Amino acid sequence: MAIKKYVYAENDADWLDTAAERLEQQGKGTNRISYTDFADSSVNMSITESSYFEVGGSGFYVTGDTAVGGTPATGVCYILATGATATATIAWTTTEPVWRDDLQGYYATIASSVRALGSCYFDGSDYLMKEIIKEHKYSLSCLKEIMLPLIGFTAYCDNEVTYTGANIVFANGITAGRGGKIPVFLPDGAVVLKCEVWGTTIAAGTPDGLIEIDLHRSDNTITKTSMAEFNLTEGNSNASTTSISYATIDIANYCYFVETYAAYTYQQERVYGIQITYLDRTNERA
Repeated sequence: MAIKKYVYAENDADWLDTAAERLEQQGKGTNRISYTDFADSSVNMSITESSYFEVGGSGFYVTGDTAVGGTPATGVCYILATGATATATIAWTTTEPVWRDDLQGYYATIASSVRALGSCYFDGSDYLMKEIIKEHKYSLSCLKEIMLPLIGFTAYCDNEVTYTGANIVFANGITAGRGGKIPVFLPDGAVVLKCEVWGTTIAAGTPDGLIEIDLHRSDNTITKTSMAEFNLTEGNSNASTTSISYATIDIANYCYFVETYAAYTYQQERVYGIQITYLDRTNERA
C-alpha cells in the first residue's frame, strides 16, 4: 500500500469530503494515525488505512494498512516518516527525535524534515508500549533506571558483612556464602530488562575474588525464585546481565529483592552500587 501526498486542486469536486482536506484544515503538526493492533504482539506494526499526517508542511494520507519498514533494534524504537514529492515512507529508528517549534512536531534532528509519528519498546521479539506521538513534551522514553538504596541492606551475618560508608563491605576472612539482601520496589507491571552492579574486588588472578548478585522474587509462602544471577569477578569493578526470568513485576503475588554474597572465604571487597533498568508501563494507555 502507499502513503500518498495530498495536493489540493481547484477543480477537485470531492476535496471537501477527503481525509486529506481535513488534514489541511488541521494544519501544521497534525498526526492522525492509528495502528492495526495496539496490543503486545510479535507482528511488525502497521499504520491503518485512512490515517493521515503532516510532514514539513505537506499532508499525507494512507491508502491501505502499511507496515513500518526495516527491522527494529532492541529498545525504544520510533516510527519515522519521510515525505517525498508524491509519497511518504515509514521506517524504524532507535535514535530519539527532537521537538521542532517551527514544524510543531518531533523530528529526527533539529534540522531534519523526517518526522517521528509513533514509538514502542521492542524486546527482541515483541512490540510493547505502542504509542502515537502527537503533542509537545511527549514522554519519549519508557525506560527507567533505579539505583537501589544500599542503606536498606540487611546482612545475614552482621559481623562479616556490613553497610559501611555507603558501601556493602565484605570483611577480610569472611565465610563463603555470607551476604545479605536489599528490597526492590518497582511499579506493578514493570518489565525488568537489566541488573547491574559496581564494586571493588581483589586483584585479577586471585580465585577468591568473586561477588555473586542474585535478583529474586518471593511469594507469600516465602518461597524464592531466581530471576537473574551473575558475578562480579576478580579484578573488575562492573558487571551486569540482561538475562531475566519472570521479568514482569507482579506486586499482588510477589515481593522482590537482590541478594549479594561472597562466593569464597578470605575476601575483603565491597559493593557500592546496584542498578535495575526496567520498562515502565504505569502510564500506558489501555
